[in-house]
Amino acid sequence: MRDPEPPLRVLIADDEAPARRQLRRVLDALAGVELVGEAADGLEALRLAEALRPDLLILDISMPTLDGLEVAANLPAAGAPQVIFATAFDAHAIRAFDLAAVDYLLKPWDAERLLRALDRARQRRATGHPPVALPPGLGGVRRVLVRDDDALRPLDCANILAIQARDNQVVLHTAERDWVLREPLGALLARLQAPDLLRVHRSHAVNLRHVREMLPLHKGDGDLILSDGRRVPYSRTCREALLKALAG
Repeated sequence: MRDPEPPLRVLIADDEAPARRQLRRVLDALAGVELVGEAADGLEALRLAEALRPDLLILDISMPTLDGLEVAANLPAAGAPQVIFATAFDAHAIRAFDLAAVDYLLKPWDAERLLRALDRARQRRATGHPPVALPPGLGGVRRVLVRDDDALRPLDCANILAIQARDNQVVLHTAERDWVLREPLGALLARLQAPDLLRVHRSHAVNLRHVREMLPLHKGDGDLILSDGRRVPYSRTCREALLKALAG
């Protein structure tokens, strides 16, 4: 006899209490669905996603602290939940999300629309479909989540001067201090898709807005001087892309 399918564990995140109540009312009435938590802002959504490990995150796009795209981009690489975006954007504006998320709910949504989205989430879970990955062309995210002692803190990407790879970690250099993330450099840049962060070397990326001078050294290699005076090496293989990016 086939074992029953485990319930779909759902976390909802929306800064509007009426929207959370509407979702809760529908989800509580459904068999095979377990509502494990609610969040009222993006930072709380990430904390609960880490603590509760839901199968599915129903995520409002417009929220304080971190918006929905930033939450999705900062979900852990391993064991990340599937994502359904909830948005008041019109259908044309959110077509790009179809490539990344299980589904989207266009506010005001109805129960039938939610049921179809939940069915898609179950199917993706059953087939081992990979979790959300933001498609290119959405303009990147504005903030990355860093750990400050035991607390999570959103760091504005505009405040990152440079990023240095160290084994499978990266060091985010800011004027305030350095932050360490346990993530390879390439994976971090792909996740953030921040247009001002450019890889200029196998082990280095810079914020283009903080580049003040370009110093050629030897056979196409060189150093970049940043706004705080630090020097960051660039390689000849990245030189052409760097020149193009700096030119605008």
